[in-house]
Amino acid sequence: MLLLVADTSAHAQTLEMVEGEESETVIVLPDPLTQEAIRDLLSQIDDQKVREILLQRLSEEADRRARELAALDQRDLDDIAEDYAMSLGAFVVTTIEVAPNIPSSISKAMSNFATERGDRGYGVLFLALIVSMALGLAAGILVRRATKDWQRPAREGWVSPFWSKLGVVSLQLASQVLSILAFAVVALGINLIWNESAAADQETLRRFITACIWTWMAAAVAIFMLSPRKPELRLCTADDKMAHSLIRFAVIVAAVFNFGFGFVVWMNHMGVPYGEVRFGFWVNLAFHIAIAAAIWINRNEIRTILMGHIDQAHRVDRWFSKWWPQISIGLLVLHLLVSVLIASTGTVDRSLLTAMALTLSILIGLPLIDQSVRALARGLISDRPDKDPAIQAADEQTRIGLSRVCRVVVLTFGVFFLLHLWGFDIVTLAEEGIGAQFARSVIDIFLIIVLTYGLWELIRIVTNRQIAMEKIALGVDDGEAAEGEGGGAGARWWGGS
Repeated sequence: MLLLVADTSAHAQTLEMVEGEESETVIVLPDPLTQEAIRDLLSQIDDQKVREILLQRLSEEADRRARELAALDQRDLDDIAEDYAMSLGAFVVTTIEVAPNIPSSISKAMSNFATERGDRGYGVLFLALIVSMALGLAAGILVRRATKDWQRPAREGWVSPFWSKLGVVSLQLASQVLSILAFAVVALGINLIWNESAAADQETLRRFITACIWTWMAAAVAIFMLSPRKPELRLCTADDKMAHSLIRFAVIVAAVFNFGFGFVVWMNHMGVPYGEVRFGFWVNLAFHIAIAAAIWINRNEIRTILMGHIDQAHRVDRWFSKWWPQISIGLLVLHLLVSVLIASTGTVDRSLLTAMALTLSILIGLPLIDQSVRALARGLISDRPDKDPAIQAADEQTRIGLSRVCRVVVLTFGVFFLLHLWGFDIVTLAEEGIGAQFARSVIDIFLIIVLTYGLWELIRIVTNRQIAMEKIALGVDDGEAAEGEGGGAGARWWGGS
């Protein structure tokens, strides 16, 4: 629509009906082209002439679009890459040029904030903040007390199977999440009521409280995974120092993201557009640097968690565990470049940024997701030392098969989830020229492969279990019951094997 209006104004001085052989009346568009002038012009001509002008304008627009599409079709990969590189370079240069104006833009936002508040004193703002936070924390504490039975401590020296351990920490996480929700409802509700007639104060406190909520939520998830005060409940191979360090960096990264982008949104609400000084670019850069720094500083801890007991790890897992910090940082750099490139080529779609952020989180956390899936699958089969050796060998083969099946199932759902995030389905693939029939065939083949592999692994589970029991019954000692890849999964998660 903006393009149509712009093109119309560009041709406003030249469009006219020239008198020809049929003695057509010359129609000259007025200058300036205002709404009143347009209405006066339309009142002077009949409907037939209006239709002719509209038809001519639509024909010109169709021809212009056709020329643009033809030009796009003639571009090769080098031209497209050059255009993207030029857009990215121009965006970065402009961002650096306007960076010195950031302090003045912040002052402008603060000035607009003060103007919008009117005569309200800042003491009222801070009092509302204190009351909202205090009552919210009180509500959270009450919920924690009400769910104290969910936080039952582990017995001294207690080592449980993985599923029992997961059940305990899951209840503790549920208690934390409920307390955070109670804090959010009360704090945001108090702010809404207190500042009902002060929109500026309400928006400011809402941004601050929301940032606190999501940072607290990130800390709760990190504590769920690492259990800093209860090593017997820790779900991964990390010592106390390692657990505290990882939790601290998780909170720092979450705070940079939530408070940084919250401030960007607040500035926009206070009259400073996103593109004026591009403050969001620097917040996004700081966020990526914080993640990269956290990964690099804790690279040895991350390798330890990913490797677990290295003597039982598969060689492929060892390679990924060794190089995963560098791979994660590379993915971060790629994500930053893509996000900046998208911002440089036009208006940023929020759904696209969400898809990029979730994809990045899944890719960086892929080893942890894989370990979790395998540990959960292996935890389905209990491991007790009083079992018969034949049963233990059969159980180990079953754990390996279940780990592989669960990995394939999660991978399948992950692929479809990412395709959904990026808007790829049969319809969009058909629109892109692949064709609906071809897209449907590809998906059918993929599902057939997944189902076939899953069935094959289930058959192997039954077969290997029977073979293992027969070998033990015949007195054959293989030395190792597992093939290696699946066998090391549970060893990396304490209590998982």
